[in-house]
Amino acid sequence: MARQGVVFAGPTDADLWSCEISLGRALAVGHTSNVDFYRDKINALKAAGPRRSGTGRKFTRVELIEMKIARAFMASHGDNTRYLIGERAHQIALELRSGG
Repeated sequence: MARQGVVFAGPTDADLWSCEISLGRALAVGHTSNVDFYRDKINALKAAGPRRSGTGRKFTRVELIEMKIARAFMASHGDNTRYLIGERAHQIALELRSGG
């Protein structure tokens, strides 16, 4: 039998989402070296071609805000990025107050 080559299916949506959440978190807390790392990683994932479907994962409200922060940053929307960083802090404070 002939061996068949392995086909690289590309990154998953979950890979990209994970990097976006990490980038948003790095931006919010001011870790500039992590910002550069995750920005480059997101660019590489997007350049790798079409993505496969991710998992049916549920995101917390903070994670969703972090994804929005990353997307605003990647699109060079500075005002939106700053606003969303404030929204993230507000959401974390609400969750801490409610014990959730």
